Amino acid sequence: YIPSEGNLRNRQWFRQAGFGLFIHWGVYSLLGRGEWVLNNDRLTLEQYQELPPNFNPVDFNATEWALMAKDAGMSYITFTSKHHD
Repeated sequence: YIPSEGNLRNRQWFRQAGFGLFIHWGVYSLLGRGEWVLNNDRLTLEQYQELPPNFNPVDFNATEWALMAKDAGMSYITFTSKHHD
């Protein structure tokens, strides 16, 4: 593997960015057992497919979350909504 120039620049930025926040927040969050719940709980696809219609974060306030992170000294936020599912 030979990383591209862009990849190397991104790595450098990440090393210098310091404190940040990764948020794993997707349909698996409804079960409250982490993003590996499909695998760990051995859910069937039929069981897992019942989750998306119930994931509707209408009270999500991106500005509030961003300000909280900034006030804590974070320089970036990364959302992961589909991970191991």
